[in-house]
Amino acid sequence: MALLLFLVAMTVGISFLCSLMEASLLSITPSYIARLEEDSPQLYKKISYLKAHIDKPLAAILMLNTIANTAGAACIGAQVASVFGSQFIALASAIMTVLILTCSEIIPKTIGATYWQKLISFLCFMLNLLLFVLKPFLKLLEIITALITPKNTPKTDIREEIKALTKMGRTENFLDDDEYNMICNTLNLEEIKVKDLLTPRNVCATVIAGISIGEFIETATQHSFSRYPVMKNEDEEVFIGYIHKSDMLGKDPTLTINNSIRPLLEIASTSNVDYVFTEMLRTHNHIGVVYDELGTWLGIVTMEDVLETILGQEILDETDKVIDMRTYAKLIWSNKKEAAMKDKKAKINIVAPQQPTDS
Repeated sequence: MALLLFLVAMTVGISFLCSLMEASLLSITPSYIARLEEDSPQLYKKISYLKAHIDKPLAAILMLNTIANTAGAACIGAQVASVFGSQFIALASAIMTVLILTCSEIIPKTIGATYWQKLISFLCFMLNLLLFVLKPFLKLLEIITALITPKNTPKTDIREEIKALTKMGRTENFLDDDEYNMICNTLNLEEIKVKDLLTPRNVCATVIAGISIGEFIETATQHSFSRYPVMKNEDEEVFIGYIHKSDMLGKDPTLTINNSIRPLLEIASTSNVDYVFTEMLRTHNHIGVVYDELGTWLGIVTMEDVLETILGQEILDETDKVIDMRTYAKLIWSNKKEAAMKDKKAKINIVAPQQPTDS
């Protein structure tokens, strides 16, 4: 009887341990592993290896669990027949099924999935011990699985996983709308083209090289911008830099602006926002002129435009009179088009000559 109880305890206990380790290992998150790199470097190395080669610890766990259940069931059946008789084997099988289902599957996996952070040190020790003991069998298994496993396995799309986690965090109220939008917009910077956020040329304020500081200040007072692209002359759409309004303060208004011109970024309309953001940070330049494939300038893009794209909302200060410059540009174009149509109708609205009447 004592041997029977020992066999039952060993079978259920080993199966319990295997289920606990499996659930704990699969519950460890990448973010937690990243935090361990600073908090516990030694533990980080151990758990990183196990997660990077997760097929090995999982194979070891399943191997031990299968051996324990198979050998345990056979030994318990033989011992039950020896102690109580063969007529009780069916009852013993039913009892073992319930015990393994509850005590070796449901309970340990629930514990592992819930308390994996507290069990992580114990998990590393047990898995490394198990890998050492079963190393010859795992080597053989590795050779067999290598024959059926494709060499080029698809890599995990980390961006999509982050988006999914962000969406989950928003659904569960861990993130508010602004945080959710900011994370998603940041991840989408590579997909957004500059032409989708630039300020159109018909609402841009530019100045001509060679004008006096006084003329520039007069122009700047009519707008709320801080930076003004400088064109080479009125006939050519060639930019040689830009002027920052603050550079003109306190200077002689009779001098020209040429000595205060700063370098200007030239950006293709097909460039993505991520590239523009990186270039602006690298060059410490917060404004660029956007050209199309034919070299025609379409408008300008600023650091403010990039930040608005990330935030998902307009950035306004006390001097801004227009909320969205792109919408404003479309409105101006619509008004010009409507005025042109009215002018055209007025020109063709000629009164037809009256026909002579018979007397």
